[in-house]
Amino acid sequence: MTNIIFVLVDALNARNLGCFGYDNISPNIDKLASRGAVFKKCFSCANASDTALTSLMSGMYPHSHGITHHSFDVSDSQLRNFEEREVKLMQQVLQKNGYATFGLDFLGRWHNRGYDYYPSLKIDRTKRKEQMHNMQLLFEFFHVKEFFKKVYRMNMFKKIFGGFDSYPNDIETTANAINIIKQKKNPFFLFVHYWGVHKPYTCPNVSDKLSVACYDDAIKKVDGHVGELMAAADDDTVFVLVGDHGESLGEHGISFDHHGLYDASMHVPLIISGNGIPVMQFEGLTSIIDIFPTVLEIAGVTHDARIDGKSLFPVMEGKENIVRNYIIGSENYYQDKISIRTEDYKYIKKIGRGTCGKCQIVHGGDVELYDLQNDPEELHNIAGEQESLAYVLDRELMYSISY
Repeated sequence: MTNIIFVLVDALNARNLGCFGYDNISPNIDKLASRGAVFKKCFSCANASDTALTSLMSGMYPHSHGITHHSFDVSDSQLRNFEEREVKLMQQVLQKNGYATFGLDFLGRWHNRGYDYYPSLKIDRTKRKEQMHNMQLLFEFFHVKEFFKKVYRMNMFKKIFGGFDSYPNDIETTANAINIIKQKKNPFFLFVHYWGVHKPYTCPNVSDKLSVACYDDAIKKVDGHVGELMAAADDDTVFVLVGDHGESLGEHGISFDHHGLYDASMHVPLIISGNGIPVMQFEGLTSIIDIFPTVLEIAGVTHDARIDGKSLFPVMEGKENIVRNYIIGSENYYQDKISIRTEDYKYIKKIGRGTCGKCQIVHGGDVELYDLQNDPEELHNIAGEQESLAYVLDRELMYSISY
């Protein structure tokens, strides 16, 4: 049975990695990519961590597993739905089949199920909820978008709001991971969640704390940690590296955050590398929900879980050249929207709040349609010009998610 190290880098854009054509700021991740399979068009199905991570580890879309919101917005009814649907998480299946399972993260709650070891990070959830509430009041009462940009740029966020110091330290996380690897409790599944690329960034060498340079500097640091894991692992280990969602770096009026269903917030890197994994690049559409069945196949483990994901092994082995024809996306944190993305088009639809709760503006409109071949940055909404196409995509979207 194969040892598996699963690296999740929060808020990591695919487009900011060397193996996706960017500057050379990620040599270790690029090396990992050069030794394995790179999925060039992998997309998240949600742009907030609770929802995305649940989908990633269950192989299910949010509307299937029931966790459609994030953080304190996850309601008791959503948790009941999650329980009633008897959702099986990747680590639970592996644990049941003889794997020693380790999770290095802080999200807890349902995310920590199925781990033999999951360190508890002391979080004052009452204090954090109060901080989030106070920030939201400011968003709604004042036009504070430019103010908050300045707060981040001057590194004053912690001083003003008390800070979100409960994010794990990536240096400590790496040291903990290496210690687990050295224990050689084979076979093992090690889940490592890095938070260094999530705002507020720690970039002492960059004066502007809200800039692409600072974001890139954060990637460099995480890349160094990935290199340490690679050096510690045995040759027969398989690495999976993915982002839970991306990050908007100013596109669509969204500055260094991950809301909106545009590719900036949804396109993530997916790299599978190591023992038995072919060296290849796949240009077709894939989703983070496809990782669940793929990892279990790497482990040689069968399952009876009800999932929406599809194994990537047929395309890695050259037996198929298509995984899926479209990607479904949803968001329910600052605004309520759903989307369907094909190779050629992106259709986005409002299903609730249209005005962004953070930016206090409407991003894009109630209905959006983009020609991705001619408008890859999704700048020109053609929904009014292509009503018949919008109708067809809307029907496909609504049928797929049964809202």
